[in-house]
Amino acid sequence: MNKKNVATDQGSEAQDQIDWLKANLNGAKASGRKFIITNHIYPGAKYDGKSKDLLIDEFNNEYFDLLDLYRDSIVAEVVAHDHYSDVRYHTETDASGKKYYFHNLLVSPGVTPING
Repeated sequence: MNKKNVATDQGSEAQDQIDWLKANLNGAKASGRKFIITNHIYPGAKYDGKSKDLLIDEFNNEYFDLLDLYRDSIVAEVVAHDHYSDVRYHTETDASGKKYYFHNLLVSPGVTPING
């Protein structure tokens, strides 16, 4: 799903991951299970002087659609990839005009000797 990957080298791996996530979230919805999702390169945008999306748009959109659809089953996401910490959330508006929050994201900072 990463924009830096060569899509033709990945086969169906990205879609397979989305399908796996959807199947697990869907199967758990009726049982009341809750999830903490972890990943390395997170969906959405990185802000490093300017905003830039990290994932291919198609998968970025599919991922956020799943987060919204299964928001009651997802407690939070814990991700990496950046060398600073961040806490984020997203909002949507329901049919009555009321805002609701989802995609509770904690970006845990990496430690590296690169770039000081």
